[in-house]
Amino acid sequence: MTAGERRGTNVTAIFFSEDGGVTGFVEEFPEVTAHGRELKEARARLTEAVRTELEYNHESVRRHATSYGTVTQECLFVEFVER
Repeated sequence: MTAGERRGTNVTAIFFSEDGGVTGFVEEFPEVTAHGRELKEARARLTEAVRTELEYNHESVRRHATSYGTVTQECLFVEFVER
C-alpha cells in the first residue's frame, strides 16, 4: 500500500427515521452515527464519518505497530453466518 493509494471496503449501514430526520449507524462501527434531514443527507454524513474513523484507525494502529519494528500488512477475509 502506498501513500495516496485509494482503498475501499463495504460496511452495513442501518438507517431509521426519528424526530423529523434520519439517523444512521454502521454495524461494524457502532460508535459511528450520523443524522440528516433526509436519507441522502444522512448517508453522505455517515459515509464521511466512517471514512474519518477508518483513516484515524489506520494511522493510529500503524503508528503503534511501527514502534515495535517491522510491520506486515495484509488483507484478511472474515466469513461469518448472519443470525
